[in-house]
Amino acid sequence: MTILDTYKKVLSRELKKFPRGIWNNITVEEIKTTIDYFLNNLLQYSDEDINNKLKFSIFKKYKLCGLMKYFNNSPYELLKLVYPDKNFRKENIKRKGSLRIVHEKFDGGSWLILKKIGKKQFECVGVYHTRREAYSNKIHFMEAI
Repeated sequence: MTILDTYKKVLSRELKKFPRGIWNNITVEEIKTTIDYFLNNLLQYSDEDINNKLKFSIFKKYKLCGLMKYFNNSPYELLKLVYPDKNFRKENIKRKGSLRIVHEKFDGGSWLILKKIGKKQFECVGVYHTRREAYSNKIHFMEAI
């Protein structure tokens, strides 16, 4: 059974998730086939759509997070491998995660949690004394927005 066949079974819910370690021995050709199926058949994205709409959360929705780990959760790095002859704009293709945690030594070591709202701008989400306190206030660390 190929990776593409397994992926189709995961999408159709014949399999609940990918088998353990399936991404460890995957070849470049299997990655190209799977991503080509994902972008052209499932999403039906043109090159312009890939540049403007593609982001990590779409890979997550379509159960490809395990594969993305090998590309530092960067759709752009994956696209460079799959379509080396096409010029995609890195700044348009969104990566995973934009919550940042900065642990600074103030007030006895409280946690300052910042949310990225622009390229270099951050908004303070909250200051908490412990991680447990942050979790109780429904702040999830390293969560994508």
